[in-house]
Amino acid sequence: MGKLFVFRNSKDLDQYFACLAKHFEHHIESLCYLEDAGLEELVEELKNPQNLVAAESDHLLKLAPFAANLFLIQGPGELSRELLLKDSSLEGVIDARSDWTLAVPMMRQFFYRNQLLSQNKELAQMGQGLGRLMEVTLSQLKRIKKLHEQLVPLRQDDLKGIKLFSKFSAGESPGGEFYDVVRGEGQFVFLLTSSTSYVVSSIVLSHFEKLRGQSTFSKSDLEGFLSGLAAELKDLGISSGKSSGSLQTLLLKIDQKKLTGEGYHFGGTEVISDGEHFFSGNDYPVHKKFFARAHFDFTLKRGEKLAVISPGVRKNSYGLIDGVDLITFVKENMDSGPRKLLDELFMALKKIHPGEFLAYDASLIFLEVDQNVIVQV
Repeated sequence: MGKLFVFRNSKDLDQYFACLAKHFEHHIESLCYLEDAGLEELVEELKNPQNLVAAESDHLLKLAPFAANLFLIQGPGELSRELLLKDSSLEGVIDARSDWTLAVPMMRQFFYRNQLLSQNKELAQMGQGLGRLMEVTLSQLKRIKKLHEQLVPLRQDDLKGIKLFSKFSAGESPGGEFYDVVRGEGQFVFLLTSSTSYVVSSIVLSHFEKLRGQSTFSKSDLEGFLSGLAAELKDLGISSGKSSGSLQTLLLKIDQKKLTGEGYHFGGTEVISDGEHFFSGNDYPVHKKFFARAHFDFTLKRGEKLAVISPGVRKNSYGLIDGVDLITFVKENMDSGPRKLLDELFMALKKIHPGEFLAYDASLIFLEVDQNVIVQV
């Protein structure tokens, strides 16, 4: 609300403006009748865009330079005629010789416009506030990302022409995920398992240790590892496969000289490539009769990238990363490099599960073939 200042030469106008002020009492808090006396003391109030100034023509010259909202009272004389034509600060003309109700539509439009201007100003201030908040939020997010990189470090394995980058975050559920690499002569094997049992995790570890003493890994070696694992699980009465949730396994061997790979895939692990390779989850249990179905082989190319997504990633994300399908998110971010892909994915999981731990263990492995690797023909 604002004040209405009326500069007049006689009190004949007082009743007219009293009626007008009464009608707009929600916009005009007080009515002041003035002459030129004490004008210097009122300059700041007259400049206030909340206040209105109505003046007869012989007062306009003094008021026009600073009055924020200036109205001319009654018909124009020679001086006021010039101001009407040239001065943009004049809001309109109030003919106090007519009934006061004739001025209501003009005043209503004035207050409505000022209300819109005030709202726009508030929105602009709010926008500035949101901008500052966004700056602070982005600054905090950068700090959180930096802390996340320190707390969840990136593991890197350089394997002569092929690099493996991996990240793991612990979950609160029983069991967990296990990932490791065994290096041989021009070959390596990596294993990713997911289990709901600590007993199963320890069994996997003990069997995988047997591969560490080998320098080469044949198909029969891989199947021997799986057979021994399956046999012990059976002896203990523990089932496996995606449907049971007890054990899910991806066993992968890569020949670094030929850039060929083969392996066995049981359960919900997903493999994405920027080339032609894509393995989705299955329900195969770790059992000899499913070895043929679970087996796969492929050939890598120079510069090719593979992303191996553990079952825990999908369980924690419910299949969505920042509102985008998990597979689509990984595909779209593969070219951004391993560090950014892994950090962005695990940051998104942390937003879903903001506690100290995720709901389930989660792992992501990023494999990248050197552009200049020498391939044996």
